[in-house]
Amino acid sequence: MKLVKISASWCGPCAGLQITLNGMSHPLIPNMEQVDIDTQIDRAMKYGVRSVPTMVIVNDQDEVVRSLNGNQPAAKILEFLALGMKQ
Repeated sequence: MKLVKISASWCGPCAGLQITLNGMSHPLIPNMEQVDIDTQIDRAMKYGVRSVPTMVIVNDQDEVVRSLNGNQPAAKILEFLALGMKQ
């Protein structure tokens, strides 16, 4: 499993999400892949992303297992990560 955060440098909610993630501890966060929609739009489209910020958990075949849109509180992110790890 891998966590991918899709965002943009100009996106205020994306910056807020990064601040939240920086203060969290979870096994998927340290190796999180960052995708900037302005330079990697093909990756964002591959995961079906329609808005930023979006986080996706992908399996070993790079298929989306679970996704979460928007700047969310830490508790919601931890729930998302826990559910994604179970799949």
